[in-house]
Amino acid sequence: MAYKSIRRAGFICVAIPVFTDLPNYIKTRREPVTVNNNAIISPQIINKTILVVDDEPGMRSFVIDFLNDKGYHTLEAKDGASAIKILESNAKIDLLFCDVQMPGEINGYQIAEQAYKLRPQIKIQLTSGLNEATLATKKQSSLSTHILHKPYSNIYLIKCIERHLKD
Repeated sequence: MAYKSIRRAGFICVAIPVFTDLPNYIKTRREPVTVNNNAIISPQIINKTILVVDDEPGMRSFVIDFLNDKGYHTLEAKDGASAIKILESNAKIDLLFCDVQMPGEINGYQIAEQAYKLRPQIKIQLTSGLNEATLATKKQSSLSTHILHKPYSNIYLIKCIERHLKD
């Protein structure tokens, strides 16, 4: 770790740590590390990979950028067929974060069920912009009970992700 000095208006000099190799630095620490804008990266989340599946590019990009900023690795898919291909690959995936309503023949419930068949240890978090009454008519899975409803806050999103990945 290197330190950089910042001097403002000649009053004080502050030494700020500059992380030149943040992933290796965090791996050697046991407690959480605070970096830019008070973001906390816990050593337990390093090397966790999340597959984000959403047909809306803006929503998918928002979630991916947010999770990357929090220290997670991410993979992305824009539809069910793409998600299944990634799940069938050798890619490391710890959690599937998937929208329920998807275009095409494969919806989020079917992606989740296929994920469990291919990777029995995978954690799954479904999300949806549909209201609960509409979801009740579309229920296809026992996964319906733990849906993250859109719109959600960053805090609620990260709490749901961390709850699944604590193991």
